[in-house]
Amino acid sequence: MAASTLVPHMSYAADWQVTPKVQLRETYTDNVRLAPRGREESDFVTEIEPGVAITGVGPRLQMQLDYAFKYRLYAKNSDANGHNHALRANGLLDVWDRKLFLQGSAAIAQQNISTLGPQSTSDININPNRTEVRQGTLSPYWISRLGRFANVNARYTWNRMESDGETSALSSESNTVNLGLSQGSMFNELGWSVSYSRQDIDSTQGQFNKRTLETLTASASYALLPTLSGLLSIGREDNAYGDTQGSIGGNFYSVGFQWAPSRRTNIRAEVGERYFGNTFSLDAQHRTRLTAWTLTYGEQVVGTPGLLSVPVSLDTAATVDRLFISQVPDPIQRQQVVQAFIAQNGLPQFLPSSVDFLTNQVSLSKRWQGTFGLRGIRSALLLSLFRDDRQRESSGTPTIVGTDPFSLSDNVLQTGYNAILSWRFSERTSGSVSVGQIKSEMTDASRTDTNSNIRIGITHQLQPKLRGSVEYRWLNRDTNSSAGDVRENAITGTLSLAF
Repeated sequence: MAASTLVPHMSYAADWQVTPKVQLRETYTDNVRLAPRGREESDFVTEIEPGVAITGVGPRLQMQLDYAFKYRLYAKNSDANGHNHALRANGLLDVWDRKLFLQGSAAIAQQNISTLGPQSTSDININPNRTEVRQGTLSPYWISRLGRFANVNARYTWNRMESDGETSALSSESNTVNLGLSQGSMFNELGWSVSYSRQDIDSTQGQFNKRTLETLTASASYALLPTLSGLLSIGREDNAYGDTQGSIGGNFYSVGFQWAPSRRTNIRAEVGERYFGNTFSLDAQHRTRLTAWTLTYGEQVVGTPGLLSVPVSLDTAATVDRLFISQVPDPIQRQQVVQAFIAQNGLPQFLPSSVDFLTNQVSLSKRWQGTFGLRGIRSALLLSLFRDDRQRESSGTPTIVGTDPFSLSDNVLQTGYNAILSWRFSERTSGSVSVGQIKSEMTDASRTDTNSNIRIGITHQLQPKLRGSVEYRWLNRDTNSSAGDVRENAITGTLSLAF
């Protein structure tokens, strides 16, 4: 049963809700190993998944934790019986007087290693292209004011990422410092800021050289109209990695505008130049009473073995949250409404995005991302589209993992989409249909892999704390390489009990 307590007589008091839960799942798949066509092997897989969800909300503390122990039993492939952990946790603590804060997160999940192998969408597949990734982050930060003149912020972030098998060589630890000074309340039409950041990335296994990414930026904005501001940024970045220590970087600048004609629309766009050439960024957001739209574009130097997101996905709650901003202004109450909406409509917690392959190479990511959300009385529609162009920067450094896409090409282009439509047939029954596709192109090798999937599911609330669901999924992989095409059909029945 769910337990709710209030810790008395403490400045860090919070309302805690602890919900033990368990899932029992049975799956039939006609290709448990995601083998090429003609070599498929079917199997029945039983999963037992006990777990717990913990939420703490108080004046100075916010915490969420969701953990599950996943044990699998194979009818034919008993040598693959085993378990893995799934964890997603984050917390924020007001340590002292709304000035000193401590933020932390932890995650454990299964992740596809490379774009070159079969792309699992389920933990039951016996797939060598899949590994467990563990990540932890701690970040104390300080915010303060210099009267009405300026705001000060300082943040330190420690992050550690580990994985299993061949990819354990990519385990890394990073230390990041961010310092900032920005305009205070005495400035009305003029905005300004000065910021400094430095990130040091080390291999915990000694498999790649230390990388350092350092940036100093000065920015200004001026209100040309009540709804329109001009933007200007100048600075310098110095990056050291691989066999080219101290040789990459230079001065940069950007100019642009920010237009906010209403509380529901905000568009920010900038153009400029960095050491690798012309650059552009965009962040456009718009919402109506029932819809939410976003379109972003950014360019980022990626020095870590992964993009530090486990799993690689878009948070469904973030999109749904924007659909309720007008109706539920309070963020804590809105979070509860969003989670209830996701559960009632049978929406997944995350929408798949590009394959964040594990690599020891430094790369430049140029990424477009668009999302759309529609909320109806009994339905919901979520749509995401992306285009991610990764260009290898450390061309003199050999790859560590044999399936690293950068071993074939200095440029990896991924495009794709994911859409899910859910419908509530009644207060206790909902259904959903999702379709998605990711196309990966290793342009220098003229190789293209296209991964498509379809899911159809129905969920029914059997008892107040017992839910049952049935889902069919279809997975298809087309490739012009000798690896061969892959296809899977699977059907899963699940019973979920929250105590």
